[in-house]
Amino acid sequence: MAILKKGQEIGVCVHHSVYQAAKNLTELKDHAVKFNSWHKSKSWAEKTKTSGDYPYISYHYLIALDGSILQVTDEKYVKYHAGDNFRGDSSFNLHGIAVCIDGNYETRVPNDKQMETLVKLIRDVQKRYKIDALVRGHKETSKTATACPGKNIGTHDSGWLKKVITNTNDSNYPPKPPELTELEKCQLQLETLKKKNTSLTESLRVSDGALKLERERVEFLEGSLAVNDSEYKELEVERDRLQEERDRFEKDCIECVTELNDLKQGRDSILKYIGDIIYKLFKGKNE
Repeated sequence: MAILKKGQEIGVCVHHSVYQAAKNLTELKDHAVKFNSWHKSKSWAEKTKTSGDYPYISYHYLIALDGSILQVTDEKYVKYHAGDNFRGDSSFNLHGIAVCIDGNYETRVPNDKQMETLVKLIRDVQKRYKIDALVRGHKETSKTATACPGKNIGTHDSGWLKKVITNTNDSNYPPKPPELTELEKCQLQLETLKKKNTSLTESLRVSDGALKLERERVEFLEGSLAVNDSEYKELEVERDRLQEERDRFEKDCIECVTELNDLKQGRDSILKYIGDIIYKLFKGKNE
């Protein structure tokens, strides 16, 4: 179960991983998974377990060779990393922030990018907590002997770590790059314009390709439209022919009906005439 810090933050405790150093943030995330698995096996793992992607890691931050930094634990949580619970209010376990510079610094030498990142982090800690942060290596805090964070990182009063503290307090660090001469500015501007030109050329090439495809599509649609127009005209002709046939059929029907009516009228007249004759004959015979 996670332990929340109580009291004043005191500073930063520096560690190394003894692993092969991560070159960048991507590799640092891969290493964080390994650290989490390793620290999970510790006797105090469940006691200091937190939420997040790396609940068992005993550090708050990891730093890669290129200066990339990965926060793996919220600073508000206690992590057992410094071996100094016995120090009480001066304990980095209970009141400090653990930073692991990834790699084995018994053999490897830390670089300027890692220093710049660590300096910025310490300055940020001081600003947020309004403290003059203590900076110590693991070997300076632990009750039991340890080589961490390696001889090439050193301690707060010797070696690379001492230089980190000096640079943290130096307002001129990191040094600003020297002012460019007019020629260098022109060369830089020329390189920028060349890159823009290359980018525009590529964009133009892509646009030309897209325009060509669009033209081909238009041609296809125009061809389809021409075919449709031809078919439409043929359908109009067929429609007119059918209209004429329908009109002719209706006319023939009317004529047939007229003739049929005439025949019916003629038939009725003949029947009447025959009836009259029969009537007269029948009448004359009776008289």
